[in-house]
Amino acid sequence: MSSSTIPLACLPTFLHEATHHWCFTSPVGFASLLLFFRARREAMRHFLKKGQGGGDKLYDVLDAVIRYDFAQGMMRPLAEGIALFAEHDACTGFTEIISEPMMLTGTLFARGLAVRSEPVWGKLPLVLSGARLTTSQIRRKADLLMQPFSTADGGYLPGYLLIKNLWLQNSLQLNCSHFADTDFYLQFVRSYFYDDWVLVARLLDRDWHGVGALGPISEQIQLRLISFATDGRRQQQAEEFERRGLAGKQLIRCSASLGDLQFHYDEFDDTSTEAAKGREMLQTLYGELFNDWPEDEMERALVRMDLETLQFWSTINLGHVSVDGEVVERRLNFQENGRRLFSTKAPEQLEDGWKGQLEVDLMVDTAEYGMFGFVSSGGDLLDSWQLSSTEVPDRLRTSRVHAKSRAHLMQSSQAMLARAMEDERLTIERTHAYRELERLVEGIYGERGLPCVSDAKSAQVRKLMAVDGFLPLLGGDLRLLADAAAASLCVSVDCKLEAVSSFHRWTRDDPLEAVSHIASALGDWDIPSFAIEDRAIFGSLI
Repeated sequence: MSSSTIPLACLPTFLHEATHHWCFTSPVGFASLLLFFRARREAMRHFLKKGQGGGDKLYDVLDAVIRYDFAQGMMRPLAEGIALFAEHDACTGFTEIISEPMMLTGTLFARGLAVRSEPVWGKLPLVLSGARLTTSQIRRKADLLMQPFSTADGGYLPGYLLIKNLWLQNSLQLNCSHFADTDFYLQFVRSYFYDDWVLVARLLDRDWHGVGALGPISEQIQLRLISFATDGRRQQQAEEFERRGLAGKQLIRCSASLGDLQFHYDEFDDTSTEAAKGREMLQTLYGELFNDWPEDEMERALVRMDLETLQFWSTINLGHVSVDGEVVERRLNFQENGRRLFSTKAPEQLEDGWKGQLEVDLMVDTAEYGMFGFVSSGGDLLDSWQLSSTEVPDRLRTSRVHAKSRAHLMQSSQAMLARAMEDERLTIERTHAYRELERLVEGIYGERGLPCVSDAKSAQVRKLMAVDGFLPLLGGDLRLLADAAAASLCVSVDCKLEAVSSFHRWTRDDPLEAVSHIASALGDWDIPSFAIEDRAIFGSLI
């Protein structure tokens, strides 16, 4: 297979998942991952010693897990908002730097056309237009606008609206002209929150324990959000961010005898004492985890798995599907409900007449700038394909061979972690911690997701949006909601509304009238949606 076989319909989902991966390849992302490693190690040691460490060891497990869960829980709506913005809104513009997800998009989906053109990446908006202006993507955006305005299940809609509203506040109120380039805004907002070494310090500071660690973590996230919405130096900061991007970002190396970890970051507020403390704490924790091999063989296996996780951190898992397989005349047929999907040359280990279930994984390697497919049966790797011009790297193929044993170890270690957390000695503190997490997350994102709604209407708007998002505010009209989705996608790539008229049926003969109706309906609730002037739409806030 070649890059031409990668369907453009995969691009929006690819942008979403690639942005998640990009966010996690950061100081905050790696700090959270190392906390997870530490929590599993503490749980395993507790059970290997059959609880001989008593309550103190259990509280070590609780402390590590709470810090990890708080980092994930408090950042998840933000992470989803950034990924959804990349999927539905971001587009390369006039600045001279490009995000990693967009760079990968040009390489994988445009066969280099986008990155070879003049000006730099000038053709990438055409690629994005082809992916976004489709019936399926309009439905996907409409589904997002119908998500509950709640943080209970990931906070997709509150997180998305927060990122959109921060873009509005910075563009209009703080006069940041650089954010007219929405891919530049994507880069800036990702670095602002995920390259935050002060938050790393709060996550790893062992002077606070258990529930007591939650306050400083929450405080830093809220201070960062407030600063992003109000700092009058934003245009200057954006210009400096672009210069640093062109010059090359900072590199940090965490060293240990079992292997090193290194990654780049942007130096926002890099000179503060607490930021320096965060870098030191991350390096210290990495050394504690990987300086020596444990004596116990099971714990050694867990360390090997953690090292391999870091080694293959450049790999993005785009999807996994189970299908039926059958070998006929040396061709392996992939089938679903009796219908053949596609076929490839049968692997040598499968004879004619073989039937069974196949596991198919699609992966992107950001180090190789390649997309690859792997097929397994019963946990054993059968075959691999290149879906781009890059050959499948041996290290990835080897990794898939050992996937079955890693999965078993992962399940065992996760089970130990869950059992440790369920210990009745931790019940009170665990319950209090997660109730506090729920309260803080709802307070942070519930308030900031709809900042323009007046106090008089706030309670009613939140009640109306609690289950079906924007739908009740549009009178329950699904077609009008689809109009909103279609219009916002057109705006994202600077296309006229008529660009989708051949496959999207607008609720008005004049698409602009439909959009004006939406803007008026949401405006009655103080919610900005589309900026319209002289029969032109120059901004979408939904």
